[in-house]
Amino acid sequence: MLARVWTPDGVYSDPNPTRTVGRAALSDTIAALQHRYPGARFRCSAPQTHHSAMRTTWIFRKPDGSEIAHGMDFFELAEDGRIRRVTGFFGPPPVVGK
Repeated sequence: MLARVWTPDGVYSDPNPTRTVGRAALSDTIAALQHRYPGARFRCSAPQTHHSAMRTTWIFRKPDGSEIAHGMDFFELAEDGRIRRVTGFFGPPPVVGK
């Protein structure tokens, strides 16, 4: 599945701090997350896209429905539509100052 949606040199990063480059590294990161949280699932919003950018919000939940984390991911898409880069943020956005 990653070959269909992820460029070979795709980058994923979040404040965990996680930073992976390439499909094999991303696959390993996903496997580690599944091992740490067996049965947990992401629920994502519909994607919002324009030009070569996309964003989604998400909630990560345990099998009992309790929340582990939530946040928003920003994507950079390659010309062929596959994901080139994901930058993830946890929690709500900061409040705009007055």
